[in-house]
Amino acid sequence: MGKSIPVLNFTQLTGKLDSLEQQVSQFVTSPGRSTAPHDGRTVDEFKPFLVALNLTKRCNLKCAHCYLDATTKAGGGSDELTTEECYRLIGQIAEVNRGCLLVITGGEPLLQQRDLTGLVADLKSRGFYFEVETNGTLVPIPELARDIDQWNVSPKLETSGNPLDRRVLPQVLESFRQLPGAYFKFVVVEPQDVEEVCAMRDKYKLPTERIVLLPEGTTVEQVQRRSQWVSEVCVREGFRFSTRLHILLWGDQRGR
Repeated sequence: MGKSIPVLNFTQLTGKLDSLEQQVSQFVTSPGRSTAPHDGRTVDEFKPFLVALNLTKRCNLKCAHCYLDATTKAGGGSDELTTEECYRLIGQIAEVNRGCLLVITGGEPLLQQRDLTGLVADLKSRGFYFEVETNGTLVPIPELARDIDQWNVSPKLETSGNPLDRRVLPQVLESFRQLPGAYFKFVVVEPQDVEEVCAMRDKYKLPTERIVLLPEGTTVEQVQRRSQWVSEVCVREGFRFSTRLHILLWGDQRGR
């Protein structure tokens, strides 16, 4: 028999994460208010709704706050899957749940977008919903763009440590701006980052309602402290706010 599916127990986190329950209550149902997911299902029977595929560690940028330690090495990591292995893995996911949300990320996944095109087209015909997370420095090819439901474009700010001419490419931002499913997510470290975001919004005519601010942090304390003023900026400017739920739940642990 498979192991029971774990659920969040906020009472165990009291005093540690403060307002965590308030931040995520709209997405997570407390076991005190529902019998799910303790409804008899096991991990073996559970069908995943969302699968994040870290396609590669290869990246054309090197960010100071990269949580995956992505590298600019041409070959990526030694443990990366081949194209054939990736196809086989996603095929297994499709057998479990044909209609799940697949988030393709990296590294920079668009470095391998031509290899992705056939896979995405095949899975799209099986009911998959696709998101791609990209650093906004590569224009998606039309064959791939037509099958992606949402683009999470993350242009890098000065605090990322990347030179301006590598991290901000106007023609690429323009191509994403024209895609209705593109959102622009900025990792914010300092208050001056907001000034840079607003300047980019105005210069490149990025839609305000599609700009997302994410407070950087590798500890609960950092994320909560920055969330206070970043959320206030979002209200003032009309931006969207996103927190780092992984950090709030598990800190900087990998593989959770």
